Amino acid sequence: MLLVRRAVLVITGCAAMACASDKPTQYPRQPGYRVGQAGPYPYPPQNPPASQQPSAPPTGQQPPVNPNPIGAALAPFGIVLPEGFQLPPLPSADQWAKYPWPWTWPAPPPPGASPPPSPPPSPPTAAPPPTAAPPPTAAPPPPSPPPPTPPPVALPGGWATGEAEVLAETNRRRAKGAYCGQRWFAAAPPLAASDTLRRAAIGHSSDMAARNYFDHTSLDGRSASQRMRNAGYKGGYYGENIAAGRSTAIRTVDQWMDSPGHCANIMDRNFHVLGVGYAQSANSTYTHYWTQNFGG
Repeated sequence: MLLVRRAVLVITGCAAMACASDKPTQYPRQPGYRVGQAGPYPYPPQNPPASQQPSAPPTGQQPPVNPNPIGAALAPFGIVLPEGFQLPPLPSADQWAKYPWPWTWPAPPPPGASPPPSPPPSPPTAAPPPTAAPPPTAAPPPPSPPPPTPPPVALPGGWATGEAEVLAETNRRRAKGAYCGQRWFAAAPPLAASDTLRRAAIGHSSDMAARNYFDHTSLDGRSASQRMRNAGYKGGYYGENIAAGRSTAIRTVDQWMDSPGHCANIMDRNFHVLGVGYAQSANSTYTHYWTQNFGG
């Protein structure tokens, strides 16, 4: 191993000196090979003239083997080995395996060994199925016509403006249909004004405002049905809504529509007549008191 390293160092140093020299250097003469360049250097051409070419060997004889093929190959590049010098042979594979190199010399395959099998080809990939076109989107249905405006309800004389507005707003809500909580109520016919039920309603609103309470049962113990009977109502199906605190008819109806039970009374199609009563008192808790009495 040390001999190989020294030989390499000699070759490398020679090449470095040949490249760094700025004047001709006398190299040893070699049989059939000389180093030279075109120009002022007094060296003959690299190859000898044709008259000095060696004659061909006799027929049947092999030409002599150049004992130094590496020197012949390196000579055109400015490197010439001394005459008779040969590079030592490289170690065999078994010898290489003994040296402490960081790699392992691959063991030669045994005679007659077959090459390793090739990896199996990858299975063909199936093309993805074509994507089905989405079904055509159906055109939206035409908008439904607005609900018909309920016919005006004849208001009896003596009704306050707010009471008449509650009746009109109640009929508008019935005409449109509404959700009362989670329950849907379809549109219902308008309610007619009832003076009898209005007397019962305004009596109860006035009593709550004057005596400062808020309840379906009067302080004297009368129920809604008793108050309506006392006012002269003869029907067997009835209902009552009461509200307090809001001064306008629209906001009071909104207050009822936000409560599922009160909303169901307004949307009940079994009711046909309505009486509304309003009263106020600055000395009461809520000031404004409203009552709806329904009859079927």
